[in-house]
Amino acid sequence: MPYVIKSIGIIIAIAGVVFATMPALVTRMIEYAKVGKRIYIGCAVRAVLGILLLIATPQATLPWLVGVIGALMLISGIAGFLLGIQRVTAYLNWWEAKPEATRRMGAIVGAVIGVLLIYGA
Repeated sequence: MPYVIKSIGIIIAIAGVVFATMPALVTRMIEYAKVGKRIYIGCAVRAVLGILLLIATPQATLPWLVGVIGALMLISGIAGFLLGIQRVTAYLNWWEAKPEATRRMGAIVGAVIGVLLIYGA
């Protein structure tokens, strides 16, 4: 199962680097997610990835690290469903209104989380 953790980490790290270098892409993705019920797709993906990380945790080199990241992903995915479209859309609008530098920092944090998952696998 470490390959699952590494794969998820690689995807998150690459997405973080891409979003940090192209913050306009973040804005386009936010606009895409706000249409209809697409927000729920993102919530479901987060929840599923969190579950996969939690399942793979016992085989990880640093199980506490993978477990914490997996639990946070699962909680954030479930929270998106519980909060509903209006509140999640308001949160996305809040991020969209942030300066470009702030969005870049958020993407860098995401890339670091991806690298931590690779390391912890």
